[in-house]
Amino acid sequence: MYKKIFTLILITAAIYASITGCKTTQSALTAKEGLQASHAITLKMPSGDGTNGAGVAYHKGSERWYAVFAGNSYFPLAIFDKSGKIIDGNQKAQFDARGFWYNENTKKIEGNGYGSEGIVGISLDSKGMTDGYDIIFYGDSHQPSPQSVGAYDPSNDEILYFHDGSIERYDRKSGDRIGTLGIKDALNPYDLNETTLVYTGIKNGEIGILNYKTGKILLISKSSGRQTGSISLPSDAPMPDMFNFSYSGGFIWLFDINTRIWHGYKVK
Repeated sequence: MYKKIFTLILITAAIYASITGCKTTQSALTAKEGLQASHAITLKMPSGDGTNGAGVAYHKGSERWYAVFAGNSYFPLAIFDKSGKIIDGNQKAQFDARGFWYNENTKKIEGNGYGSEGIVGISLDSKGMTDGYDIIFYGDSHQPSPQSVGAYDPSNDEILYFHDGSIERYDRKSGDRIGTLGIKDALNPYDLNETTLVYTGIKNGEIGILNYKTGKILLISKSSGRQTGSISLPSDAPMPDMFNFSYSGGFIWLFDINTRIWHGYKVK
């Protein structure tokens, strides 16, 4: 009997470990005022088509970065190694990208497209190269506006959007809108990147909104909707008023449309 009980305890512990181990995106940081971000890495996008950066995704298994332009399905999707060296600059976005992330649950790069393009998935092969594209949800009911840039919250399996001063929540499994998180603090919408928020995983400051006037990322608690801290960016960091803002692999990403470079900043 004791052996059965001990076995049950081990099985329960293993299940718990596997469940908690899935939440790998939780940052070791806790939100507070005065956090600083320093420049750490760059991703140089291919020349040619595309102006605005849609986002940067990170695949931990292959230690590769993926970056894509917004604007058209034939615009570049580039693949980089861990250090930022380009591996493949000849891939195409395959959708008119807005949001862009890697989903550990589906093992795919995912994103939301412009307007009615919905939510899409991009498969990867064993080497981390793109290997097929599929539409997960089609239609414009899966985001609040045509230009909305989605951010994936892996802890709750939700896609988040910044729209009209609030945070809109959509279920990743159904694609349906499930609620609105109102921001409790008075923020000037003319100071904020109007299309984009990021999911940081920072404790009590899971959501990041870029104030391009002050050069800070405002950290918002997903549980309370209140600003709980901020991250100061270097004075020479790009400050986009729309698009060109992302978060992945523990880095804040800001895109310089003139040099076609994604700049990655580490928070401390």
